[in-house]
Amino acid sequence: MAMKLKVLLPERVLVDEPADKVVAEAANGSFCLLPRHVDFTAALVPGILTYESRGTEHFVATDEGILVKCGDEVLVLSLIHISEPTRPLYISYAVFCL
Repeated sequence: MAMKLKVLLPERVLVDEPADKVVAEAANGSFCLLPRHVDFTAALVPGILTYESRGTEHFVATDEGILVKCGDEVLVLSLIHISEPTRPLYISYAVFCL
């Protein structure tokens, strides 16, 4: 049973797809959410949001924001994003260009 991941920006929805795992960074370190994880809220710090969807791992570089998991929905709200969802091969280039 996959979670419903949405990454929302002020001007558009960046990601809207099922996710089997979500890894994000808070001020006290990174954390992982799986489908049966307890409901959860966290203030995010700039970093890499990782999620696994349909057997493929994706990466999104984000700014500060908030993550809310309620039931099977995970909402990530961020003012800006740095990169589009990508595969591991391309993430090093995106981070290097910062």
